[in-house]
Amino acid sequence: MHKKPIVIAALVASTVASGGYAFADTDSHAADHAEMQAALAAKVSMMQAIQSAESQSGGRAMEAVFSDENGNPGYEVSIVTTDGAEHNLVVDASTGNVAKATQAAENENDDNGTVDEEGE
Repeated sequence: MHKKPIVIAALVASTVASGGYAFADTDSHAADHAEMQAALAAKVSMMQAIQSAESQSGGRAMEAVFSDENGNPGYEVSIVTTDGAEHNLVVDASTGNVAKATQAAENENDDNGTVDEEGE
C-alpha cells in the first residue's frame, strides 16, 4: 500500500503551512508591541486627546483609539455633535493638537456620491 507516503506528505504540508502562520503571527506581534511602546511613550494621554477633540469640536467622544501609522503617533477620536453629525478627529500624541478632522458619512459615500480620504 501507498498510505505511508501520503500521510507523510500531508504531515509535511501541514507543518509547513502552520510554520507560515507562526511567522506571520510573529510579525503581527512585533507590530503590536511597537504600537504599545509608542502609546506608552506618547506625551499626550488618551484622556487628554479626548478632551482636546471634544473642546475643538464642541461634541462628545464616542470612541478613541491609539494609532501609530507611518511613524506618526496619534489618537483617532470619533465625536458626535449636537446636530447628530459624527466627526473623526486625529489628535497628535506629541502636542495634543487636532491634526485632521473629517465628517464621517453614514455609508461609504457622502451626499455627492464621492468617497472621502479615509474611505468613509
